[in-house]
Order: sequence, then C-alpha cells, then structure tokens
Amino acid sequence: MQTSTTVARIDLNKAARGWDTGQFDDSAWKHAIVREFDKSRLQPRIAEPIRAIAEFPMVLTEQADRTLLDAGQNISGWVRLTVDGKKGQTVVVRHAEVLEPGHKLHTKALRSARATDTYILDSDGRHVLEPRLTFHGFQFADVVTDAEVISGVGIAISSDNEQRSSFSSSDTRLNRLHENVVWSQRDNFVGLPTDCPQRDERSGWTGDAQAFAYAANTLVDAQSFWRSWLIDLELDQDELGNVAAVVPDIVSMQPSPDGDWETMGRAGWADAATIVPYAMYESFGSLQILSQQLNSMRRWTEALHNRRAGQKFLPTEFQFGDWCDPDAPGDMPWQSKVSADYVANAFFAHTAELTSRVEELVGTPAGVEHYSNMSTELKSDIWSEMGAEALTTPAGCAIALEFEICPASERELVAKTLADMVRKDNGKITTGFLGTPLILHALSKNGYPEGGLPHAYEARD
Repeated sequence: MQTSTTVARIDLNKAARGWDTGQFDDSAWKHAIVREFDKSRLQPRIAEPIRAIAEFPMVLTEQADRTLLDAGQNISGWVRLTVDGKKGQTVVVRHAEVLEPGHKLHTKALRSARATDTYILDSDGRHVLEPRLTFHGFQFADVVTDAEVISGVGIAISSDNEQRSSFSSSDTRLNRLHENVVWSQRDNFVGLPTDCPQRDERSGWTGDAQAFAYAANTLVDAQSFWRSWLIDLELDQDELGNVAAVVPDIVSMQPSPDGDWETMGRAGWADAATIVPYAMYESFGSLQILSQQLNSMRRWTEALHNRRAGQKFLPTEFQFGDWCDPDAPGDMPWQSKVSADYVANAFFAHTAELTSRVEELVGTPAGVEHYSNMSTELKSDIWSEMGAEALTTPAGCAIALEFEICPASERELVAKTLADMVRKDNGKITTGFLGTPLILHALSKNGYPEGGLPHAYEARD
C-alpha cells in the first residue's frame, strides 16, 4: 500500500495472507533495527484520539462513465465502498466538496491534492474497500471502475473531544448555521486545528486557531486538544521567540509564493501564543494551561518588543493583515482596507496585555508591571498616531474597541462610527480574517446588539 495525506493506492494482491498467525513464514522480512535515544523525552498522549464519529449512507447516481456518490454534507474522512468485481479490476475513488455543472467534481480548489484512492481487486466477488493512513475533506465522490458499485458510506472522523453544548431555535436557518459551525470544527479538529480538510494545505495555521478558539471551547471540551498543540507551538518558536504561522511548522523553511513573505512572527497568527491559552482560561478556568504556556507568551511578547529596536512601533514589513478583506485584490489578499501597521501594533498591544494578565494569575509582580506598562504605552501611541485612520474602516473600529486601543472617553464615538458603517453596508461582511471575529462583539458590547441594523431580529425570506 502506498499512501500520502491525500492519496492511497492499495493493491490487495500484495496482502501477506496470514501474517498475524503463528504459522506465517516471516523469514524474508527485514529485522527491526534497535536505536538508542533519550527515553526521558517520551511523554504520554495528551490529546484525545482521532476516531470515527459518524457514518453517512451515500446516494448513488449512475453517470455515463462513473458513479457519483453524495454524503449529504461535508465531512473529513473517507468512503467505505462496496463493489462486486473481478480479480485485477481497478477501482478509483476521487473526492471533492462541491460539484460543477454536469455533476462533475470541482477539483481546482484542491490545488495539488489528488484526493484519490485507488484499489486493485485480488479476487472475484464482493469487496468492502476502505483506505488507511489517509483522509479527505469531501461531500461528493466519484467512482471509476468496471466493477459494480453496490454502496458507499461516508465515514466521518475527528478528534474525540467531548461535546460541551448544543443549540436549537425556532428558526431552521439559524439551526443549520450552528450545525455548519459544529461540523466545521469537527472536520478541522483532526489531530490539530487545521485551516481546511480538503486541499493540499490543511495545516495548523495559527491565525485560524486563535480566531476560532473561543467558539471551539464553547462547542467542545478541547482542553487536552489545545494543550497538546500549544506544546508544539512553543517547540516551533525560533531562537528570538517568534511564533510560526503554521504549527507544526512546515512553512517557514519553504520559499514563499512571491519570495517576499515572512511567515514567522506575523500579527494575528503568531498571537495564538497568547490568545489561545487565555481563551482556554476564560472557557475552563484552567491555570494549568497558563503555567504551561507563560514562558512561551513571554518569549513572543519580548520578540515583538525587541523588533521595535527602541522605536514606538513595529517596523513596516510584510503582514498577513486583515487577510481576505472582500475588497482586496484576488491575487493580493493581504491588501486590506485597514492599515497593516495598525493591525500589527494593535495585536502587539493586545498580546502584551494578555501576558500581563497571565503574569498576575501565575507569574510575578514584576512581570505584571512590565507587560502592563508595555501595553498601556503602546495603546496610547497607536491611538494618538493611527486612530484617525483606523476610524475609517470597520476592522479598524472593531479592533480599537475589542483590544481597548481607544480610550474609554471615545468608545461611544468609535462604536457609533462602526454601527454607521455596518448600516451603510446593509450588514454585509466588509472585514477580513482578523476583523470578522471581532466585529459582532465590538458592536454588541458597546450598545449595538442589533449590529447597527434596524429590525435585525426580524425573520426575512
């Protein structure tokens, strides 16, 4: 069997029959090699294991050249396929999240991921086929084979985190929205917090993790899941204390798409080092995670402080910024309406504040004073020199309110400015990756629970 993260090729003819019995002749097998290593480095498993959590019988539709299977919703996992075939026949299963016109799989979004499982049958008759050591993100699959396709079942997998909450209302659309969030979490919590389960990326992007941490903790008990991932985050910090954009870090050593990207220590991504542990504390009251991560938090905050080189603000450099602002050019998703310098320094101030809070809980009085002063001074400078520009964008206002960049005396003005912009845009999303998770909180906590829109609670067709 040959496998990768998105491909499995299984030749059933090569199976070693009876390998698990005492009569099997293993004389041709290579012997195990004993290597010495420091066994004190071994630690018991922290995170919950990955398990099959649901099965979705798939609807089969015969096409001219293939069989189309539909699981009814997106899942992370694989297809358990039953076929009647003959020895030597090949069965090819491809996966995708959506269809194109003509009931064809949309695979362009997968980029280089083949998302394909191939089987070679070893005998005549019925076979139940499932891949090993791989999984896919999909709702649809198509099967190309000369064998007869009998049935398909979508096997959904996820880290086995205990459900912590449920939600239902009289509005079926709201129920569906919540269920979509639940399944998005399940599909992206397969061992680590990934950005997506389907294409060639599906990595532990730190920005995705910090943006979703509070919601995730509401849905499931993710304490052990986050504890395990945060250990990896700290291990991947560089000698300066910078945090990787992806944990485990498989990105920083690769060339960037245009040669100019720096992925270590990027605002809103690297700040997962402070935001995720504090989200765990707020969700579960866990001082353990704060003690575990305090040194990591200190190192990241000091890395930001040192990067200023004695200046007020961080240097202007590449940032992901308010990534995927809907008004940004398609080929430059970092070109958001809100200033990247403002975003970077605001997240720096927020990180320093969170570190001071954690110092108060599990650290030292000196640490509290150091990071509190750092945050307070930086916020004052940001508002003094960048506040006017920040007030021109929804993301700028939301960040100013949620991170308390603006002074208390001006919160009412900033909130009204934000609500007016939301009203002008008819409630449409005009913020990117970093602004969107903050904007509803910024509105609701500052006198606009309806989001600035009149009759926002009325049901609409």
